[in-house]
Amino acid sequence: MWIPASYKSDRYARWKERSKLAQMQEEEEAVGDDGESKVGKKRRFQGLPSGHPAMKKARAAGASHPKGPKRELKRPEEVLKQRKAQDKMRQKNMKRKKKGGKRK
Repeated sequence: MWIPASYKSDRYARWKERSKLAQMQEEEEAVGDDGESKVGKKRRFQGLPSGHPAMKKARAAGASHPKGPKRELKRPEEVLKQRKAQDKMRQKNMKRKKKGGKRK
């Protein structure tokens, strides 16, 4: 089994101790006058601000439907009307197929 030279000569352990000391010193320096630690408090990205031009464009593009808000659910009468219209178109297309098809 091969072991790197840095483990054999104890260089890794010495480096690890030095880095721990350096890290502890940085943490002590980072503690402000109020006693709170400033290390590890990163701001998370929460998207673009509302005033950003891309957000304004998106709001304007998809703000609303031109005829008003679209309803997701249809009433039974609307469903029946749509089915009748589809059936009528289907019958019309069937007649065209039987009749001959291509027009010039």
